[in-house]
Amino acid sequence: SISKAFMNFFLNPKLLNQIHIFVGGIVSVLAFYFLGQGEIVGWVFQSIAGILYTFYYLRQKLPILATVILGAEAILPLYGIYKWSQSLNEFTFIDSFILGITFIFVLYMAYKMFHKQKEKFFSILIEFVNSVLYIIAALLLATTQSVFAWIIFLIVFSITLGLVAIKKEWIAVMFQLIYISLAIFAISQT
Repeated sequence: SISKAFMNFFLNPKLLNQIHIFVGGIVSVLAFYFLGQGEIVGWVFQSIAGILYTFYYLRQKLPILATVILGAEAILPLYGIYKWSQSLNEFTFIDSFILGITFIFVLYMAYKMFHKQKEKFFSILIEFVNSVLYIIAALLLATTQSVFAWIIFLIVFSITLGLVAIKKEWIAVMFQLIYISLAIFAISQT
């Protein structure tokens, strides 16, 4: 029947991945563009993209990255909106506390994953390091709007480019290249 064919087409996991990558990518491009311009609306786009990418990374079986993206791209942007709207550009004790708690959580997740999949140690280590760097960059951008945040994002996007290229997710590769370009642009503007 037509409805069954329609449902099979739209419930196809590979197609859903591509839709999430594409829509999340467009929203993230907008987010990084506006954040690079110092516009607070970038945080709103970042939060929406975070939700989309969380589902994508869960389907890619990258739970550490999915959890970090949920926190760093869906929840942390709310903190970024608060800090930017109040012109609070200093790294405070609360910022350090958020970073510390998040680091411990990501470390715990990496530890649990390693015990389940010891043969994937290197992959888990890369995902862990990339996740920690992403958190640091997002928190620095939210708190200090520093060029150093964009340099860290450049490293993160480059690592992620490798991760998605290995999985042959070509749309994600394209967006990582765009993010790298936007990070370079943001660095050049500061």
